[in-house]
Amino acid sequence: MSKKAGARLLITTLLVTLAYGFSQAQDDYRSSQQITTQLQSLSRQYASVAKLQSIGKTDGGKDIWVLTLGSGDIDNHPAIVVAGGVDGRYIVSTELALKFAERLMASSQTDSVKNLLATTTFYVLPNVNPEASDQFFASLKYARTGNGRATDDDRDGQNGEDGYEDLNGDGLVTMIRVEDATGEWKKSEADDRIMVKAADGETGGYLYFAEGTDNDKDGAFNEDGAGGINFNSSLTWDFPYFQPGAGDFPVADKENRAVLDFLFERWNVFALVTFGSSDNLNAPIKYNAGEASKRVLKGMLKTDADANALVSKSYADIVGKKEGAQSVVQGGGFMEWGYFHYARYSFGTPAWSWPEFKMPEDSAAKAKYTPNKDKNKEVDYLRWAEANNHDLFVEWKAVNHPDFPGKKVEVGSWKPFAPYNPPFSLVADISAKQNKFIAKLATMKPQVKIENLTTDAVGKGMTRITADIFNAGTLATMTELAQKTRWVRMTKVEMVLSGSQQIISGDKVKLISSIEGGDKVTMSWLVKGSGSVKLSAGSAQTGIDTKTITLK
Repeated sequence: MSKKAGARLLITTLLVTLAYGFSQAQDDYRSSQQITTQLQSLSRQYASVAKLQSIGKTDGGKDIWVLTLGSGDIDNHPAIVVAGGVDGRYIVSTELALKFAERLMASSQTDSVKNLLATTTFYVLPNVNPEASDQFFASLKYARTGNGRATDDDRDGQNGEDGYEDLNGDGLVTMIRVEDATGEWKKSEADDRIMVKAADGETGGYLYFAEGTDNDKDGAFNEDGAGGINFNSSLTWDFPYFQPGAGDFPVADKENRAVLDFLFERWNVFALVTFGSSDNLNAPIKYNAGEASKRVLKGMLKTDADANALVSKSYADIVGKKEGAQSVVQGGGFMEWGYFHYARYSFGTPAWSWPEFKMPEDSAAKAKYTPNKDKNKEVDYLRWAEANNHDLFVEWKAVNHPDFPGKKVEVGSWKPFAPYNPPFSLVADISAKQNKFIAKLATMKPQVKIENLTTDAVGKGMTRITADIFNAGTLATMTELAQKTRWVRMTKVEMVLSGSQQIISGDKVKLISSIEGGDKVTMSWLVKGSGSVKLSAGSAQTGIDTKTITLK
């Protein structure tokens, strides 16, 4: 078997192993305490390749965990950050990050995974905002994005005076619809349980908002509840000033600072994978010359957009192409920070989207559905959920509402978290595909190698040394943006001498800003002396290759 064929076989084995090499009896999403217990178990069971550390605590006293996976000189192996929980509504994100670590550790004794861990480091942050995601497990369940800090979202000088109420007593915060001639909402013609905004020229007839009352009597409903800072809208790129959940200034809270401080000390990170609301994997960010040329950068630089497209294609090949997908970029987001202000390859995905509902072939079964002429996605998702016995919707129920005496008021709609997360029975398959993608991304990492090394005696005790500094990876050794910011460390080529040895020509130390995937930089030296010298090349994010050279 050739060297290339062997490498392909190893990669194929790795992808299959990470996709399907682990199973665990589990029937629902896990709370932050359950995640903590599992992380501690993994770090004990696989102590040689797994290190667990708390990088900070939330206002509620919960740990922000990082599980570092790898072997050998982990600080100088190219690293991938796998992050979940950046948006508290996407509890599937914490599950996917944790399942990646579980599957990797369960297969850590196989040759393919051993090789992966010996050459690549993984920093797994399964839940960077546990205060938000734990609302899924609370007695009053609602889709929460903020942490535990008290905030004044309506800026009236009071904190949390107008939050949600459970008016129908089911423990869920859903929605309210109120019959009102001035309302801008109406029932969908395809399914009257789904509410849609009335188009221009149409009559609405309903008010529609989150379940609760106007506690502070300011005419707005639930505008200042438990609040908190949203990790995924409070980072530094394109910060959304004066928006609820963003905070008064970027990186104002413990969770943000803990994560960014940790990452700014990790020079070996070459890529981030974030599970959450931002998305440049189902649809890559397209190059926009105008946005990319602004003094305050608003768009990806050209070669980085090309790299995004390349990785997005690999994602589609593994996970499946999402028709009609568009990239989602948001101000203050973590995925966005990873590229624009951390200057690494940064990728985001929700990992799941609403499945397509297929109308039954049988005419009798088909007849019970009103045609969905507007192709309303909520209608399709509700039909799919019911056809597959997934209980995701609260049927509308009339209630007495103190703010609307004499009017028909109903409580119902989607259960909290249902629009953002798949039914748990689907998670195993989703996880297998996402793990396979991360493993594929690891094989695309920049890898600096010293190749085609030759030595020639040129007389008078001198040796001509020639070598190719070769990037054996797919991705460039640094992003185009990193070359401009000068924050990411360049590829360092160093000839190390001893005794009376001298370099007659050539650079003792040379810094190379970037080497494209599959490209090389040829260098040569004229060295005077005897014995041996050492040549090293690389950086923390590309790996460092070293050769010992015997002088002629």
